[in-house]
Amino acid sequence: MKTLKLSLRKIVSYLNNPDEDGGFWLPNIQRPFVWSEDQICRLFDSILRQYPISTLLIWKTKMGVRRRKFIDNFKEENRNHLSNFKVPDDENKKCLVLDGQQRLQSLYIALRGSYDGKELYLDILSGELAAPDDVRYKFKFLDPQAAIFPHIRFKDIVFCDDPRREIEERIAAQSTTVLSRTQMDRIRDHVDLILTTFLREDGVGYQELDSIEQPKLYREDDVVEIFIRANSGGTRLGKSDLLFSLLTSAWDEADDKMEILLDELNMQGFAFTRDFILKTCLTLLGQGARYEVEKFRKAGVRGDIEGKWDNIIAATKDVADFVQGSTFIRCDKALPSYLVLIPLVYLRYHFPAAWNTKKDVELYLLRSLLAGAFGGTPDQLIDDIVNKMKEINRFDLNEMFGVIRSAGRSLELTEDRFWAIGYGSENIHLLFNLWYRDFNYTPAFASNLPQIDHVFPQSALKQVKVSNPNTGKLNIMKYREGDRNQLANCMLLTAAENGAGGKSDTPPDEWFKDKDAAYLARHLIPPDPALWKLDRYEDFIAARKKLIKDKFAYLLTVPAKKEVAVDSGNSTPPNQVAPNAVTIAGKRDAEVIKEDPKRFEIRKHFWTGLLEEAKQHTRLFYDVTPGNFGWIGAGAGKTGLTFCFAIREHYAQVEIYIDRRKNSDKENKNIFCQLYADKDAIEKAFGDSLEWQKLEDKRACRIRKVISIGGYRDEAKWPAIYTAASETMARFEKALKPFVAKLQI
Repeated sequence: MKTLKLSLRKIVSYLNNPDEDGGFWLPNIQRPFVWSEDQICRLFDSILRQYPISTLLIWKTKMGVRRRKFIDNFKEENRNHLSNFKVPDDENKKCLVLDGQQRLQSLYIALRGSYDGKELYLDILSGELAAPDDVRYKFKFLDPQAAIFPHIRFKDIVFCDDPRREIEERIAAQSTTVLSRTQMDRIRDHVDLILTTFLREDGVGYQELDSIEQPKLYREDDVVEIFIRANSGGTRLGKSDLLFSLLTSAWDEADDKMEILLDELNMQGFAFTRDFILKTCLTLLGQGARYEVEKFRKAGVRGDIEGKWDNIIAATKDVADFVQGSTFIRCDKALPSYLVLIPLVYLRYHFPAAWNTKKDVELYLLRSLLAGAFGGTPDQLIDDIVNKMKEINRFDLNEMFGVIRSAGRSLELTEDRFWAIGYGSENIHLLFNLWYRDFNYTPAFASNLPQIDHVFPQSALKQVKVSNPNTGKLNIMKYREGDRNQLANCMLLTAAENGAGGKSDTPPDEWFKDKDAAYLARHLIPPDPALWKLDRYEDFIAARKKLIKDKFAYLLTVPAKKEVAVDSGNSTPPNQVAPNAVTIAGKRDAEVIKEDPKRFEIRKHFWTGLLEEAKQHTRLFYDVTPGNFGWIGAGAGKTGLTFCFAIREHYAQVEIYIDRRKNSDKENKNIFCQLYADKDAIEKAFGDSLEWQKLEDKRACRIRKVISIGGYRDEAKWPAIYTAASETMARFEKALKPFVAKLQI
């Protein structure tokens, strides 16, 4: 295996170009391009910051391997239509990219093409010093007709061979104002940096598997195996991508067949994926739902999929047609987990007569989806359900629900769980499909889909202020995100109703004033106009909650005295126990403490407000969702180290929690001691003292700062807690991160 190097500009010229060493192409086993505009922009920021680009892996061959070209002008609607980019098979020399597709495709789009009609521009005056995880060089995809200075089309610099001074002068001439010396220096520095970076001969390295010189060493099967090993160690490819690479290596038409099937399934507004189809294939053929590469290496499995493909897709289409035509589920957004359908496909495939006489399937879907029974990793649950079907040769609702409950998964929709549904939650479209059955969920154009809107506009609610307990000024937002986005403030409107000239930010007292009783009844709006005023928002919510509860009372269940807790999305730190959990024999050894269930709702409400405030101070918690435990965390950049907010009844704290999990006691203490050695420097950077808790009798350690203003029982003080905790976390993160980065682990 040879290791070669090229400049970044040169390697882009190799893509789709048979005159450059046969050209670089994408083999059929590669998945579609998945990067977003933002990811491409961050790649170019990393390149200009001289961050290394991982080595590529290339296969040089003359074999007639199926391949496709790199996309120049990328369009979102064609992301999965790989057949549009196929290249005719031939036995000429060619280089196929086994690892590095996303990076090379990003380079090609940015430097030779466009992304949804927009081209890559650089803010030529950007470049301020930034933290490693922040953006320094500001790239953006813009419409060439609308781009103005200081945004400069990046490819115009990279591929320009004019003297650098001429390039700099042309860029400066685009400014409509006189540039300062500092700005001119920045332009010169950036032009020099760009050309140096993209013309440097060692800009990118690639390892080459040469089947032309060594045809016996690298055969096609060997290359597929290398491809799998190269991609299975990280997150670049999912297991379904790896399994599909094995399938396509044995079945030439696999990608075409899959593309046709997905197009047909998704014509009615759904979003079935290759992942779903492969998991369904494994289940139908008795291999179990779990992804394992070894299953596709078993003798006969790939051949079975090819040979039984027509029957598999017939069963899948029948189930999709049934769901779309005979249930309350009419669109992708109303199906939070497609995996709930796999047992139904199994029934249709193996027991077609029982499929024709099935009963209660709609109730199975409703209960399972609303309760999140197929959340997380339900592979074992799918296997258990199909094994029960195999045993009884039919679909029996009570038997299915019995299997789900035996797996420790809840089917109960308690009031707490029901009212957790709101704007942006994964189940709100499911509930609204059930609520608004007469809406058109499959219009010809996606822009005409029904839209969820706030009854009381967010803009109006954000203007309502309460007194700041620290200053007495009316500058604290009264209605936080959770208050504004709750179910009782949501309604479904047609695209026409919510479009130009429609409701938009119209307050309810204006929107509803000319609506008839049938309209109000459809949306479950309290008929008293006095409740439609902004100052009666809380009374409106209470009245509408009663109407909604009456409509869906048949769904709600009274919680049992003991119920297995459902994970809110935040895993529990070691030595802490999930609230309201029940001990499961053989699975949990820690003592379980039963808490007041009301704490769930209170804490989730608290976290919703805190996260909204925290985003104004730190990027740590941008992707964190509010849970109902006593803490929320975000990774600190090292495995086992977590920046956390924690909330108690009457105080809060920020902390870094150190726990690398099972049998890590000594390692955790070592990490703590390394940080403690820099205690003075850390506290100086933080601007205050910290509590250093080695926790000798525990596996974990922590460093924390307590905020004594109040806790989740002190709701009147929440705004002040939000501000203090967020500001403290920002200082805490800034002080600790440099020392975490240099840890010897």
